[in-house]
Amino acid sequence: MMADMQRARLIAGELPKFGWEAEILTPEASFQTDFSRLQGKGLEFPDVPVHEAAQWQSGFFRRVGSRNIGIRAAVPVGRAGLELLRVKHFDTVYFSTTQHWITCHGARWRQRTGVPYVADLHDPVYLEKKVYFVSRHRIKERIAKHLGKTIERLALGRADGLVSVSPGYIEEVGRRHPQAPWRRNDCVLVQPFPADLAAMDAAAVRPSGESRSLRVVYIGAGGNIMEKGWRELLSCLKEEDLPAGWQIDLFGTDTHWEQNRRRYLQNIAEQSGLRGVVREEPARIPYRDSLGLTMDAEGLLVLGVDDPNYRPSKLQTCIASGLPLLVVIHAESSLKETLAQAGPGVQVVRFGGSVADHDSNRSALRIFLGDVAQKRRWPRRERSFLTAQAAAEGHAALFNRVLEARKK
Repeated sequence: MMADMQRARLIAGELPKFGWEAEILTPEASFQTDFSRLQGKGLEFPDVPVHEAAQWQSGFFRRVGSRNIGIRAAVPVGRAGLELLRVKHFDTVYFSTTQHWITCHGARWRQRTGVPYVADLHDPVYLEKKVYFVSRHRIKERIAKHLGKTIERLALGRADGLVSVSPGYIEEVGRRHPQAPWRRNDCVLVQPFPADLAAMDAAAVRPSGESRSLRVVYIGAGGNIMEKGWRELLSCLKEEDLPAGWQIDLFGTDTHWEQNRRRYLQNIAEQSGLRGVVREEPARIPYRDSLGLTMDAEGLLVLGVDDPNYRPSKLQTCIASGLPLLVVIHAESSLKETLAQAGPGVQVVRFGGSVADHDSNRSALRIFLGDVAQKRRWPRRERSFLTAQAAAEGHAALFNRVLEARKK
């Protein structure tokens, strides 16, 4: 499941408890690849109205090779959203997406209908200094950076409210857009993605007593954006006596992976002398399958990028799993305070800091290895994580502040 839909899906059914009702506007499912579509018990949207924008000029986009959903869906979503706002009553619009071509409609819709809008910032739209590359094509990266500055101004610089997973992202955008309505009126919410408890409970779990190796699972982005933290983890692993059968399985690390292309993180592990310890399956997998793999593991791994503000979208779900959890984060990340309060069985490896961090990283890894070997589990009541209900309460409070600010 794409993080774009994760926030909205988890809070939509909880918002009525706090005085708000939601309707969903989304590009229709055909915009997405099969692995991105939700299927199965515990994964569907709550019982709220869903409006879908149909594809537009799909043949043209196929001919030019454009996969970007934001560009392909911008026109149909723009038309569908404006029509909804004209024929029905809405108090605010909430854009929860990484495709901020679509968020750019917010100011135009507000001008024509008077309805304010709130934007959700998952990842930076624009980076003044590029610290990592998400595409193999450097020309594409340069174009994206050039456009990102304009998109940030149109989408976030005009928003009435701003939600973000990181306080650092809020500070950076606020510095570049000091007159943004959300900044003037202090309509801001910093909040991670909540734990997906219902879907996790619905995921298949292996029969008790089944014999298997000690498998640690990671599901998420890979490649060069994870390389620094991955190398620090590998250097710690090389110094430990790993128990027999111990293995790290990496899934879904490359959205557009093709057969015979190298497995990036597995290749680094093998070059580091850890052949046979890491198995990487880069092809993306359905969200339901990812949860099944999560609950079928003996331990979980979360990798971070070379950015202190980065927040993994499934971190709260991993904490709520009760499994031994090892999180690799930038040394300056404020997540270390959050993780310290998460409860037992959560260990942290930091990278990008001083050499002295290596000793504490080894200690954290050793504890994690022991927890995995003992197949330890912790009930949810022993761990601290964000629930969907608490997330909805925070959003409702923000929406109320946005309405009050509009009345002034």
